[in-house]
This record gives sequence, C-alpha cells and structure tokens, in this order.
Amino acid sequence: MKFFKFILPIVAAVGILAASDQAGSGETEVNESPKETPSKGGTNRSLTRQEINESYGKSRMYDLTYREAMKAFDVDDIPLLINLLDDPDFHESWGFISHGLGFVGRGSELASAAGAALVNYYRRSDQWNSVTADDRLGLARDKWRSLRYAGLTGDRDSIEYLKGVLTEEGIERGSTTWISDDFPDSAGGSHVVSELARSEAAFGLVLSRDVSAIRLVSEYYGSLDAKMREAKTRSVFYQGLCVAVAVDRFIKEKGIEYYLESLEPNSIAELQLDDYIIEAAWYLN
Repeated sequence: MKFFKFILPIVAAVGILAASDQAGSGETEVNESPKETPSKGGTNRSLTRQEINESYGKSRMYDLTYREAMKAFDVDDIPLLINLLDDPDFHESWGFISHGLGFVGRGSELASAAGAALVNYYRRSDQWNSVTADDRLGLARDKWRSLRYAGLTGDRDSIEYLKGVLTEEGIERGSTTWISDDFPDSAGGSHVVSELARSEAAFGLVLSRDVSAIRLVSEYYGSLDAKMREAKTRSVFYQGLCVAVAVDRFIKEKGIEYYLESLEPNSIAELQLDDYIIEAAWYLN
C-alpha cells in the first residue's frame, strides 16, 4: 500500500514495501452498519485446494484486497482456509490465506474459529530450517501481518490476545517460539521484528472496532507520541501506532466499509489516508 511509504524506513532494509479499560468489555462502535457477507459470484461453490494454491501463491506481489477476497471466498470456505493455514505444503500461500480468513471471517458465525486460527498461526513455531534467511523473513512477515486480520474478525479472544501483544512483555510471551536473533542483520534482528508485530497488533485492534481496544491503542499512541516529539526521534512501534491511529480516524469519518472496499492500490482512498498519517506522525508535519 502506498501509505506505507511513510514507514518505509522501518522495513526498507527488510525488503518489504510495508504497517485501558478492563479486558472483555465487548463494546463495539455503534455507528457501524452490520456487515453483510456477500457470496462469491452468486454461488455456494467452495474453492478447491489447488485453486487456492494456484491463485494465491507467492507469485502475488501485493496484498489480497477486500474485494478480491469477497469475490473468491465465502463463509463456507473458512474451514478449508483454516486447514490450509496449517498445511506446510501451502506455506507460500499462508499470507494470502490469512487475509481471506480475516475478510470473510469478519462478523460471521465462524469469526471465532477464523480469529483463533490466525492467532495460532502467528504464535506457532514453523519448520524454517530449510529456507534461506530472506525467505524466513518473508514467512515471518506473513505471521505478524496475520495479527491485523485476527483483529478484523472481531473475535473477542483474538482482541484480548492482541491487547497483550501491545506490551513488551506480551510480545515476548506470545511469540518467543519464532522471534529470535537469527533474522538477517538487515532486518534489525528480533527487536525490530517484535516492534513490527506490536504495530500489527495495534492495527488489528483498530480494525476490530472494539471501543476498549481502540481506546487502548489511542493511549499507547498518546504516551509514546509525547516522548517521540520531545526526543525528536521515532521508533518502529511508534511509526506503526501512527498508522493505526490514522486508520482509526479515517474509519471514524468514512466508515469501515468504505475503508475496506475502497483501499485498492493507487486509489483515491489511499491518497486520503496519507493525509491522516501525516497528521498523526510528528516527523511528517
């Protein structure tokens, strides 16, 4: 996405174009319309494993968009997507499968199953010994990005997990099985990877549209923004929080449906979101 040009210094060396109240309050924004899940192509046909692997393999150079996901998948595909997210033969498609789970699972009767599968995917330890360091970094990127889509499902347990990941202690507890010091030096090591994961957790909390979750992200941003402004610096996590807060402000003004449906590559909405990011990040003012 174009708006990630603003946090490109975080991840350029990584080779990526990319970004409290008591727990369990269950509050959601009341100004959001209930989500209707459109069926794909007007049919109830489930995609086959081969179709998913052929359509959403590593040849894809950009994220799966909401419109693409809703055209390709429906709720009936969620069990298959969950199964494929645990199948090593589909590791090159895991990133796009996680996108599909988030989009299609959002607000559905299988939201809890989709959210749980995405959190498990993020937390688990995969066998990466046979891949290069750079390939491992790509697989890791798919993992931390899955937190965004776990939040999007609206699953309560996933939201509470993401709240924990926001903290330094939570990120250590929640992902020590795969975040380690053997990432390439160009990636900044485990510290940068951890901060990117925390950033995606903030993004997921914003997309959940849960009131207490959004308030928590806002509190983290407010506290860190003051420190960064005073020190005239910017951490990876701070830059991620700026994007999350910008997305929240964008959604509050235009609605989440507009956000999901309009944010295509090089779209007008993408340019509009840039303005919100500039407003949130002190170093862009």
